[in-house]
Amino acid sequence: MSEKIFEGVCGSRGIIIGKVRVFEPDKVVFDYENVRDTKAEIIKFERARKKIVKEWKKISYGWRGVITKVIDAQIMILEDEEFAQKVKERIKEERR
Repeated sequence: MSEKIFEGVCGSRGIIIGKVRVFEPDKVVFDYENVRDTKAEIIKFERARKKIVKEWKKISYGWRGVITKVIDAQIMILEDEEFAQKVKERIKEERR
């Protein structure tokens, strides 16, 4: 196995040896599919929304810095009921 060095935003000071996940936005592909059961899709959306918020609150305790503020802003959007309602309406409208 070859050694690779990655630089990025750190959660804590020091050197880390171990697994890393690399996010490459240019390589993200979205698959669109026909949605027949919009109720099931809305339930999946709500579950995912709650899980993301819960996980972020669990792991971000005590974090500081710009990246935390950015993710906090994203979480605020997820928690916004008006935003959630618009997503649900779009799921119903864009069944494909």
